[in-house]
Amino acid sequence: MHTRSLSQAIFALLVSVTLISGCVSSRSAQSYSSGGLNSTLDIVNHTNAPIYYLYLSSCSSNSWGTDQLGSDVISVGTSYSFAMTVGCWDLRAKLSDGREVERRGVNMRPGERNSWTLS
Repeated sequence: MHTRSLSQAIFALLVSVTLISGCVSSRSAQSYSSGGLNSTLDIVNHTNAPIYYLYLSSCSSNSWGTDQLGSDVISVGTSYSFAMTVGCWDLRAKLSDGREVERRGVNMRPGERNSWTLS
């Protein structure tokens, strides 16, 4: 079974258990920083499809960075946190159903916790 398919099946099961228990799970923080002061970005998935890919790019860049999720998936009803370097960031999520969602110009400030809820 393809790693992403297996991950999707496992997370679908976990989401079911989470929804039954009335909780929303959160994964541990991933780091997307190159030194300097940090802040936190929470990605919250309130869509009806898992998020397979997440790209982050400096607002001054003309290209997207690499996929930040790797083999991970942000399942429906869950969140994922990143430690981010302060500055201006553009965000792009690709969902399992082919949709792409972007948020541009997210200003991350020292010690700040920012949230992007996809719905």
